[in-house]
Amino acid sequence: LATVNNQVYFPGYTPETGIELWHSDGTPQGTGMVADINPGSGDSHPSALKVEGDSLVFLAYEEQHGQEWWLLSDVEASVSFTETSFAIKEGDDAVTVEAVLTVSAPLAEDLTVSLVVSSELATSADYGLSRTSLTFPAGSASGARQSFTLQANDDMWVEGDEWIALDLVSSTPTISGTKFPLRVRLQDADRATVSLQPASTQVLERTGSAITNLVLKTDPAASRLERPAHVRLHPIDASVADRVFLAETTFTFPGDSQDGAMRSIRLDLFDNSDPDPDFDLPIEVDAQTDNLAGYPRSIFFRIQDDDHPGVDVLIPDVSETSEQGRTLTVHVQLRQMPTAPVIIRMRSQDESEGVTSVSELVFTPENADQPQSFNVLGVDDDELDGKRSYYVAFEAVASDDESYGGIFPQGVWVDNVDDDDAPFRNLGISHDVNQDEVVSPIDALLIINELNRNGSRDLSSPRQLGDWYWDVNGDNQLSPIDVLLVINFLNSPNGAGESPKSSAESFVGDRNASSGELDISSRDLLFAGWELLSASSVDNPKRRWQR
Repeated sequence: LATVNNQVYFPGYTPETGIELWHSDGTPQGTGMVADINPGSGDSHPSALKVEGDSLVFLAYEEQHGQEWWLLSDVEASVSFTETSFAIKEGDDAVTVEAVLTVSAPLAEDLTVSLVVSSELATSADYGLSRTSLTFPAGSASGARQSFTLQANDDMWVEGDEWIALDLVSSTPTISGTKFPLRVRLQDADRATVSLQPASTQVLERTGSAITNLVLKTDPAASRLERPAHVRLHPIDASVADRVFLAETTFTFPGDSQDGAMRSIRLDLFDNSDPDPDFDLPIEVDAQTDNLAGYPRSIFFRIQDDDHPGVDVLIPDVSETSEQGRTLTVHVQLRQMPTAPVIIRMRSQDESEGVTSVSELVFTPENADQPQSFNVLGVDDDELDGKRSYYVAFEAVASDDESYGGIFPQGVWVDNVDDDDAPFRNLGISHDVNQDEVVSPIDALLIINELNRNGSRDLSSPRQLGDWYWDVNGDNQLSPIDVLLVINFLNSPNGAGESPKSSAESFVGDRNASSGELDISSRDLLFAGWELLSASSVDNPKRRWQR
């Protein structure tokens, strides 16, 4: 330590600047770094501090010249930001940004520095600055600070996250501006995904083509794409290229596209007279631009040959029933006329979620030229279980016609939609708080931040646009229990941060898992790098978390 003009000088450390020369007048406001002598995170290791008259002399390392003796007056006067980067979300409260003065002697006159913003994508409409310049009055000493506020403006454009860089430009030649700009990430509050309707399609060779649609979904629904979004389909496997062909493989949703915008994918089929086996054709789908927050993994076309006897099961684009009474109609048809009655039996494998209106269909040589149908009905319950999937299976066909006897028709997956109200619960994947189709530590952190800002609260009121799905366990309450459920899921074998929906749902099991069914402890939060500020019970809504 060394004291000059009522300022104590000493080595200080930050991760961004390393070990550099600091000063203090004994107050928090008067404490700060003198200068980043060895720029960046490298250390200058100031040492051997001693006073010579009214000057400070010390040893310091600088990469270009190595270790040398320095005078305090040799330290370059500058103005710099106290941070190197941070993120702010659209619509959040403005963030206060500080700039600190580094001088060897108090200012003889006022110093004004201008704020200069640059960005490749963001425009001035995307952010707001409370000031465009900062003034340090005459007499300001090293460590003096000035501040301004920065806000990410909320809009209705899906633009993805954008970066801006802020520089301080000095009006005085003897005082430099920022060596390193402040980088700010403007986090978009609007999001867009692409879904498939339908995600799987059954088609006969003789129909010639099959259509499925890419549908744009924006949240909030009133938002639009600021710039084009591109989706690409992977090439078809060469082993079946002689039977199918994709008319297009790249699709663009232009800028200004709205919720519900659609692009059609057409699969062309080559019919032949050979009895080929039926097969499932998966086509991988990729988003090519970062303004699509989620995208389908694959489309499934079931290609059915019509050159041999078979049973076709036809379902609508959306395979859903509901607890409110919505039914699903399934059509069944034979590909060729039978020589004897054909009996097709079906049943639901989870009758707590859905049942079939009949248990069998009978085709005879007299009526087999027409399709028959049955209904699948959703079963109501009083559980908040979200959208539950169940399978309608077909038994082996019974018939004295040997070409039909023993065939297993393709079963049907059905989603039963819940009618119990939980507006803040993600009914698709309950642990996916931000609905990006991935369960990750981000989901836990979002709940922790919300608890720290607004505390535990009731969630039974309608969900507003832009609100995340806080209610993981579906009790219409925001509480630390919701955090623990996400963290326990991440620590489970099924929850390694992967995105497949099936993995998430297999962990949820009944998808209505309550906190009492899970092994929850404070150890789970410590694993994620968070600790509790109070030692009260888990159910105490006043608990706060910190990292």
